[in-house]
Amino acid sequence: MNAPRHIGIVGLILLLLGAVPVFLESSEPVDVLVLHSFSFDLPWTQGLQTGLRRSRAERPEIRFFVEYMDTSRGVESLTNEDWTVYLKSKYANERFDAIIADSDAAASLLLEYPDLFGSIPNILFSEDQISASPHQHTLVPAFRTSARSTARLALEQNPDAQTAIIIHTTYPTYEVFLENLTAELRSADVRVEMRQQFELSALAGELSSLGDDTIVFYFPVFSDSAGVDFIPREALTMLAAESAVPVYTFWSTMLGSGTVGGVMIDPEQTASALIDQIFSYRETGTFSRDSQTYGSFLDWQALTRHNIDTRSIPPEVTIVNRPERFIVTYITEFVSFVAVVMSLVVAIIAALLVRDRKLNRDLQATGRALKRVVDAKQTLYEEMNHRIKNNLMILGSLVDLQVAQVDDDAVRRPLEDVSSRLHTLALVHDSLYSSDQTAGVDVGQFLTSLVNQIGSGMVGGNGPSVQLDVEEILFDAKIAVSCGMLVNELLTNAIKYAFPADKAGDIRIALRRRGDNEAELSVRDNGRGLPDQFDIATDGGLGMTIVHSLVQQLDGELTVTTQAGTSFVIRFPA
Repeated sequence: MNAPRHIGIVGLILLLLGAVPVFLESSEPVDVLVLHSFSFDLPWTQGLQTGLRRSRAERPEIRFFVEYMDTSRGVESLTNEDWTVYLKSKYANERFDAIIADSDAAASLLLEYPDLFGSIPNILFSEDQISASPHQHTLVPAFRTSARSTARLALEQNPDAQTAIIIHTTYPTYEVFLENLTAELRSADVRVEMRQQFELSALAGELSSLGDDTIVFYFPVFSDSAGVDFIPREALTMLAAESAVPVYTFWSTMLGSGTVGGVMIDPEQTASALIDQIFSYRETGTFSRDSQTYGSFLDWQALTRHNIDTRSIPPEVTIVNRPERFIVTYITEFVSFVAVVMSLVVAIIAALLVRDRKLNRDLQATGRALKRVVDAKQTLYEEMNHRIKNNLMILGSLVDLQVAQVDDDAVRRPLEDVSSRLHTLALVHDSLYSSDQTAGVDVGQFLTSLVNQIGSGMVGGNGPSVQLDVEEILFDAKIAVSCGMLVNELLTNAIKYAFPADKAGDIRIALRRRGDNEAELSVRDNGRGLPDQFDIATDGGLGMTIVHSLVQQLDGELTVTTQAGTSFVIRFPA
């Protein structure tokens, strides 16, 4: 594939989409000393370094300082004490935040010298070297899980297997593997055969003649019975190439050598787990118990070579050497197609933005025109209420002047009632005019003003006291006018007739909601009460007729009681 061409196409896409700068938050560096037991060219060391680099990409504040303990330093071997002197001398001016030991040799150094660079987190990857130091934590390889899970995976993929051949050498770490592997195989009634003393070429010949009822497990071996030394991966490559049956192993560093795979100890996941332990300790003061150092890996080429069904592979399994998919094979054409599509998308989006901008301008102009209309109507509304209030006040004043010239009580009292009603209506329109809320009248404020107005004109020094208990409720003008007129009629009636002249008493006016859709207006006094057999519809005067009419306008219900005074209660929808 033409890499420069791909770069040019990707650059074109970025230009079309617009580059988005990414700013990483700056933070204090975290300096980590990494002690490798082996040299830098071993697959395990290289895999661990790859995992550490990936962790650093995710946590850019990390800085690694790396030492390879079996690298030649002018002497044949160094003791742990020698290494301590060397490291303290080399890093005398460094202040480390954590130390990682990637396997047993490095772990033994930190176990012997747990405070090599002070009480900082020490993370050890080791099978059986457990520390008692509170700032040291041993991350134990999942040998048991790897052995048993790989055995189950092999048996699932080879259901006819009756025999398992295990190729291994004498090595302390393998004891845990072998114990768990053989136990899992034998629990499935599979016969286990060990191959420990062998010549490599003879063993390859044996594997080439095996039948479909056999599977093979491989542990790294370094020499054969003839004394021939070899690299474990190269030996596996030779054996897997000759084997007529699948070969499984337990280290991901062996992938690509012909093995089918397995549930493998993985250096990259181990590196990630080691770093997670450092940050767990830094953030919480304790080490995490949830660290995974293994993964499920399968080699596509080995699967197809041994006719193993690939359709039932779980999604969490990592597949290596899978053939390139269609999109990868035709990546150039695909990227070109995506670039053309993105160009069209950008052009369409630009056209839509232009159209939307024009629509927004039109909508803003329409909104401004509507606001002018609404403002004009609001002004007219306020002016209308202002004029109505003034006219009603003039009429009320004219009636008041007429009342002042009349001596006959029979004539004066009806005129006073008319004046009171006119002033009540004027007060409603004054509330409408002065309120900023055109959606309704503040009935609490309105009734307070009304009661004060009536009381100041009708209640003498020894007359009844008027108490008002009104919730803050907004009513529309029609309901507000009716409530005001009702209070005017009932309060005026109570002041006039409920008590003997200038005698003390109490009048209580209340307005509150009853539920979401109903309101209650009440006027109560503790005066002399109504006569027996009194009927509001027939016995009352004009005032009671008006009350009855207003209740009907409100679509309400009037209840009149005469116990310990008189009580008028009107319930109406609101």
